[in-house]
Amino acid sequence: MHQIGKRTLLKSSLDVANEYNAISEKNLNAAHLLMKNEMYNEAYYYFIQSMEKSIKKKICEIIDVTNPYFAGQMKNLGHSLDNAIEFLLKLVSGNNSVLYEQIKKQIVEGVLMEIRFSSIHNNVRYPYFNQYKNELIPPATFEPPVRTFGATI
Repeated sequence: MHQIGKRTLLKSSLDVANEYNAISEKNLNAAHLLMKNEMYNEAYYYFIQSMEKSIKKKICEIIDVTNPYFAGQMKNLGHSLDNAIEFLLKLVSGNNSVLYEQIKKQIVEGVLMEIRFSSIHNNVRYPYFNQYKNELIPPATFEPPVRTFGATI
């Protein structure tokens, strides 16, 4: 049996953070190439992947993910950007529930505009069968971002 790729042993949480950073940058580059080629659904998928890896990088800088407990916490996040954001907010706020709510409001509502990334992740990649209407709905089609006054929305 032939092995595809090469595995490297990551010995510290910082090694893991650096690996997440490298993957995030590759995902971001892929997203930009796909946008340039007007493959918007695929680009949005890679933008979300890049964000997930960036958040996980930050988590690895805060906690020791080589510790079995925290390694389990990271594994439980799966590939969900929403879960990674939630976990990072809890880490940053500690046990202070007031601080947690303030940070969550600023980040989730203010910056991320309450977007549920798990929905976008699935909607840009998979058709959906609506059992109540008995119809197959194709993946959502996204358009290029609109530029206004130097900002991209």
